[in-house]
Amino acid sequence: MSSSVSGTSSSVTRTYGLSGSGIDVDSMVEKLMTAARQPYTKMGQKQTILGWKKEAYNTLATSIDTFRNQKVFNFQMKSTLAAKSVTSSNSSVASVTATGDAVNVNHSIKVTQLASGVTQSSTAKITTGNSKSTLASQFGVSGSFGVTINGKSITVNSSQSINDLVSSINKADAGVTATYDATQDRFFLYTNATGSSAAIDFSGSSQQGLNFITNNLKLSAVSNITNAGVSSAGTVGFSDTAALAGQFSGLAGSFTLKVSVGTAVANIQVDTTKTSLNDIVTQINNIKDSSGNQAVSAGLDANGNFSIKALTSTPVSLAGSDPAAISFLQNQLKLGSVDASTPITETGVVSSETVGFNQKAMLSSTLGWPSTFTLNVSDGTTTKALTIDATSTTMESFLSQINSLTGADGKQMAVASFEHGKFTLKSYSGDKQLDLSGSDSGALSFMTNALKLVNQSGQDAQAVLDGVAITQSTNKFTVANVTYNLLGTGSSTVSIANDVDKIISSVKTFIDDYNTLLSSVNTKVSEDYDSDYQPLTDDQKKAMSDEDISAWTTKAKTGLLHNDSILKPMAESMRSAFTASVSGLTGKYTSAASIGIATGVDWTENGKLYVDEDTLRSALEEDPDVVYKIFGTTGTNTNENGIAVRLSNILKDASSKIVDQAGASTATTLTNDTTSVLGKQNKELTTNMTTLNKKLVAQENQYYSQFNAMEEALSKLSQQTSYLSSLLGNS
Repeated sequence: MSSSVSGTSSSVTRTYGLSGSGIDVDSMVEKLMTAARQPYTKMGQKQTILGWKKEAYNTLATSIDTFRNQKVFNFQMKSTLAAKSVTSSNSSVASVTATGDAVNVNHSIKVTQLASGVTQSSTAKITTGNSKSTLASQFGVSGSFGVTINGKSITVNSSQSINDLVSSINKADAGVTATYDATQDRFFLYTNATGSSAAIDFSGSSQQGLNFITNNLKLSAVSNITNAGVSSAGTVGFSDTAALAGQFSGLAGSFTLKVSVGTAVANIQVDTTKTSLNDIVTQINNIKDSSGNQAVSAGLDANGNFSIKALTSTPVSLAGSDPAAISFLQNQLKLGSVDASTPITETGVVSSETVGFNQKAMLSSTLGWPSTFTLNVSDGTTTKALTIDATSTTMESFLSQINSLTGADGKQMAVASFEHGKFTLKSYSGDKQLDLSGSDSGALSFMTNALKLVNQSGQDAQAVLDGVAITQSTNKFTVANVTYNLLGTGSSTVSIANDVDKIISSVKTFIDDYNTLLSSVNTKVSEDYDSDYQPLTDDQKKAMSDEDISAWTTKAKTGLLHNDSILKPMAESMRSAFTASVSGLTGKYTSAASIGIATGVDWTENGKLYVDEDTLRSALEEDPDVVYKIFGTTGTNTNENGIAVRLSNILKDASSKIVDQAGASTATTLTNDTTSVLGKQNKELTTNMTTLNKKLVAQENQYYSQFNAMEEALSKLSQQTSYLSSLLGNS
């Protein structure tokens, strides 16, 4: 039988038993050490109590922080304390919600168009081969080629499968999602957003890529063109509506162009990063003579030349313009003869070379398109083919040929235009759509790459709200704290009013949560501590049942936070936060009690609150913002603060003190907490226990050494006695 201290065995070589004395040395040493170990055991119990206190603190801290962050925070906001009810005369047009900051008025909304994205799907089954393992076996394509979707390049390799292609598209960040349905054998593309900026644009794709899109995936490169039309995704050549710095290389900075006709003056402020040529032209053309007629004409013609001329006998003067403005006219707009001192007459001045897009020049020179292609334009009933030779066709002629196409009914099929550096194609008839997908690959490439024609664009939501036209990219938007979720076209009247029932419900829930926290704190603070119930030692537990151990431990943990110096003041401050009036408020409602929130008559409930719904409802009917004023008002001091603001400060201060006392709740044990009060106490106990344990081991070793010495002495005595006995026996 051996004995040890804190798991450390004695280092003494034990020789007892040699004498045959029959003394139970282990039992005697154990009894001697039991008394010596009492200070060590008590230190261990103190460590256990420190851990229990930390656990109790952290449990309350979690409740405090949850109540403060999730409940008190919301009760400082008007959106919580001034809830609104919304009714709509036509719920099929829009579902509407309002925050507490919304004004109680009626709104009228008329929805003429919903926002939408773009969906493209194969027009028929797409697999032509006997296997779908690779694009080569599924479609008969070979090699690698490029496909561009919304400006993002995707490499298509014939050794990939169609599912690999789907993955590549979805990883390209092109603003679209691709899917392939094997059952339907169709390929789908969807825009991730809605609105006019959402598009499926294949411009930039190689000719082989466009062939793959149209012939293999059977997606329309350009289709479903309504009378709303589709336009170039970017500038084709020169755009007079884009910022000057982006259209004229090397142009930067700002300048003032002063244009005057007699007493009429236009001081045109030009920021080259924001101002367009069209902005300048508009301001020049707005100059009026004394009779109110246009006095100056400026702009680009179909040849791409820029001109300025007087429309009356009074010349146009540029006197007072910045040198940079004159330089812009001379060098960028190619008006070499223009200066600040020379007037411009009715003869006018014209640029010496092309400035904008020359619609009278051949497509091969303006767009660098050298080939001939066949463009098929279909309205669903009639298909017309145009053979275009880019080396002998101008933009002006190209537009004319499209606009001269007629359908089976003899009416114009399409409307083509080229303005501000963008090509636009529309269906002439509102009930028909155009499709160019029957065109050859050269035509599709010309339309998508040269003219940058967007395959399809989404549309913005369009509505008239309270008489004001609005355009939104999504069907959900917020105006004046009222959120509209558009559901269909039509008209609706929306009424905003206070939702008294919801406010009362919110107050009752808040008070219930407050009472729960206060009760938890009061329970811990009022519990009595019984020092007779200390943490059980291992030896004590061995002699007890599990049920008895649990009951004992529960009792031992009770009262550890009795009259706690953090929790008790916090509970008192919480009660005071509700009883004190909010200074600065006037009228009959200045405190919680005035709106029906007060403690009961039983003082033993320690501040439990009750809500008188009738009083609260009456107060809300007289002043819809009364709850917000009493709870959410922010002042310069505690007296001026609303109840929720006060509570937030009280709970924050208590939570901080608990962290100082017991550490953060994330520190699960005191072992890794060396900064809190309890953590430091635990560290000190650990140090003292280590020191004491060394002394106890030494003391135990000393006892064993003494008993060993006694045994050795008794053994020698026994030997001597035996020897003497043998001598006497022999005599």
